[in-house]
Amino acid sequence: MKARSISDSLTEDTLDSSTPATAEDIATIIASAKAYNKIAANIQAIHKTQTALLLSKKGLSTKPFKVGMKVSFYKPPTAADIARAGRKAKHLTQFHGPAILTESLSKNNTTFKLKFNSRTYERHIMNLRHYNSNEAPDIYQLTHDLVVHKGAYVAVRDETPNMFYHIAKVTDIGEDTITVHYMGTSGSNLSSATWSLAYAKPHSGKIVFPKNQGKNTPLTGVITLEPDDEGRSLLIMPNVGLTPSSKVINKASRTLLKNTGLRHHTKGKTW
Repeated sequence: MKARSISDSLTEDTLDSSTPATAEDIATIIASAKAYNKIAANIQAIHKTQTALLLSKKGLSTKPFKVGMKVSFYKPPTAADIARAGRKAKHLTQFHGPAILTESLSKNNTTFKLKFNSRTYERHIMNLRHYNSNEAPDIYQLTHDLVVHKGAYVAVRDETPNMFYHIAKVTDIGEDTITVHYMGTSGSNLSSATWSLAYAKPHSGKIVFPKNQGKNTPLTGVITLEPDDEGRSLLIMPNVGLTPSSKVINKASRTLLKNTGLRHHTKGKTW
């Protein structure tokens, strides 16, 4: 049975289903099946290589994932999230964590079932990242408010990697950046530390925390929202909750910040 062209398939008469297959027909089918399996195996090998190259290119770890591991996983904002936020998707959380890998769904451990906030998800390893509490999760790994708000308080660091972060107030939001007014505290205990806006004296440039601005210049900075080559961001938490009166970080935000493994800058010690 020779291979048929498209035109042959369209013009020839339909075979009677009761017509028995000849030995030549069966041999041709077997040969075609073997060829198909070979092509499928080649495609799988190419996909595996491309996946490894992509992971390497993006600076993602090729360390294998295992059941029981903590991970962050890809869960982009929905259309409703974007509409409600009034922001572009890139300004919203893309990765969440930590989640727990509960079950492997493939023999080669490339697809997993995971648990996050009492809900179950399924993800391929291309949509997973290792979660390490000693390395600060970036903007993509946050679990609370997804939106970067103007006027909100955020936790940011000066560079990656860096084991200390600042608390700051968002004063402007650009295409890929936010402008912030830094804050500071002399308290080393995050639970009781109070935060004040930071200013620079006009001549000496000394950092001060006055109740009124006066002639002092606000201490500001521009923070990029784009992650570095290793997927790390300067933005640690997009919306930090501060009590209105005492400017102490609330319990929910303190818990998330402590889980990053980072420490806040302290006036006169680290900043």
